[in-house]
Amino acid sequence: MKTVIRLTAAVLSLGACALSQGISDQSPKGAKALYYDQTSGATVQNDNEAGKPRRTTSPQRNTGLKYWVELVQPDSAQILRVSSTRAFHSGEHIRLHFESNVDGRIVLVQINPNGTSQMLFPDQRINGGDNRIKAGTDTTVPAGNAWFAFDNNPGTERILVFLNVDSGPGSTSSPAKDFAAGNTAATSTLPSSSDGQLDTVATNDLAAKVEKQQGSKSLVLEVDDKGDAPADYVVKPASYKRGRLASEDALAIEIQLKHQL
Repeated sequence: MKTVIRLTAAVLSLGACALSQGISDQSPKGAKALYYDQTSGATVQNDNEAGKPRRTTSPQRNTGLKYWVELVQPDSAQILRVSSTRAFHSGEHIRLHFESNVDGRIVLVQINPNGTSQMLFPDQRINGGDNRIKAGTDTTVPAGNAWFAFDNNPGTERILVFLNVDSGPGSTSSPAKDFAAGNTAATSTLPSSSDGQLDTVATNDLAAKVEKQQGSKSLVLEVDDKGDAPADYVVKPASYKRGRLASEDALAIEIQLKHQL
């Protein structure tokens, strides 16, 4: 089934330059390097209390997401691969590709101009609504022969992305939990209709969670558009706080697509 939605806009609001906050006592590393070397830059907790032997905890792994845009221009059968920073134009069709360096679950939410939002993924038409993503595996939204189409209304489209890390064998997660807070500890669900629409309160809650994570400067970002396989990289480095992981929240980002006539 062909899926067509109005997309407006492109420019990754998080910026094209890599940010190196969130890694303690290490030289700055780009998101691409951290994505492929998951223990690179990760901190290690050492316990050396009086009367106790020194105990070293193995580094935690960085959680990373890699994504790019598959593009078809009008009157052309050629499929191009571009980063999200490209300016898109009316009549073009795109698909979004996501690849993580961990096993987990992914949720995509499109924010509408009126303040409501629409769930793009999971979708019952894609893998029966299963939103699990395997490390190193390409997940395409929409899947199959479906494409998103840019109409004649230029603007900026906001897409929120949440990546939850699987906690291990037997772990469970639901789209409602993923939406609720972006972590497996969430217990509440957000009000939505049967077709995946979220009201303004739920939408604002999701946007606030993304903004909070971005505001904490705990993400490392990089756009690699110089080679034959351009992509955006975003990594949430592993870090410790008082002997525990600083945050169990999902990796949360906002993608903005710039749409021109």
